[in-house]
Amino acid sequence: RDVAVTGVQTCALPISSLGEALKTLSSASHVPQVHARELLDNRRLTSCQRPLPLTRGVHRFHSRARSTLPRRYTRFGVGRRGSWDMTMNPDEAIALSFVPIPSLLRGGLAARLRADDPELLDIARNHVRTARAVVGPAFDKGIVAVPWTDPSYPPSLLTLDDFPPALWVRGDIQVVSARPCVAIVGSRAAAPASLEMASRLAADLASLGVVVVSGLARGVDSAAHRGALSTGRTVAVLGSGVDRVYPAEHDALAMRIAQDGAVLSELPPGVPPLPHHFPLRNRLISGLARGVLVVEAARRSGSLATARCAGEQGRDVFAIPGSIHSALS
Repeated sequence: RDVAVTGVQTCALPISSLGEALKTLSSASHVPQVHARELLDNRRLTSCQRPLPLTRGVHRFHSRARSTLPRRYTRFGVGRRGSWDMTMNPDEAIALSFVPIPSLLRGGLAARLRADDPELLDIARNHVRTARAVVGPAFDKGIVAVPWTDPSYPPSLLTLDDFPPALWVRGDIQVVSARPCVAIVGSRAAAPASLEMASRLAADLASLGVVVVSGLARGVDSAAHRGALSTGRTVAVLGSGVDRVYPAEHDALAMRIAQDGAVLSELPPGVPPLPHHFPLRNRLISGLARGVLVVEAARRSGSLATARCAGEQGRDVFAIPGSIHSALS
């Protein structure tokens, strides 16, 4: 039966058929397939004539990216010596992560990045020094910055109209590119039966090679992460810097996730978990996944916001049927 959840058409299935439906996501023909090489061919990855210390010897992906993609050493402003070229390099993409997100999202961020918008380049270059001071210490802590021009950047995020210019990652970012992903989200105050169901479904999916994506919150999110860790891999998306795990009680869980999966954020290290970060984080949870499974959610909740994002992004949305007497069903 079809039910409407905050404007998104979802499919409420019996538990016996839900696993089969999720299993088919990896081979579903209607799911947009994105190939990293095709996207990279449409982008302009350049290196400045003088490499910046921000990426030299620090970012482990850049050397490979620069050796496989064409370089353009163009100048702008005839007769101007020492000018940077007019295409965005990886250092500048990373620097944009230090710009407040709401100001970046105005005016179609993805289109502006691909068009090398001059205003965006100026903003980025004003923050390169700040980024340079953070990247080195972050690398020493096992945190790597992945710009959107890097081949390791998740191809599924590049289909969004507002993908982040860079991701900060602890763990293996290529996990989300090499395997199909399914997001499991739900209430922080879910019933024990719902927590058990989230853990069980996550374990079943992970055993099939599916990467479980969630937000590391209390309740359903943490249950899904723990279930996936028992049989496979999982990815946590944070609404803070990856070194500022929220809630703090999940710090050990985040370290376990990073061992075989990844903990990632569009926010640089040191950024605290502020309320307005989490609605923006939800678009990344659904953007990484081919489908979103909602276990329990209040009418006005981050879980339904994630489902709404999934519908707008063309992802599948599933719901676990609950008690008719529960406001979270």
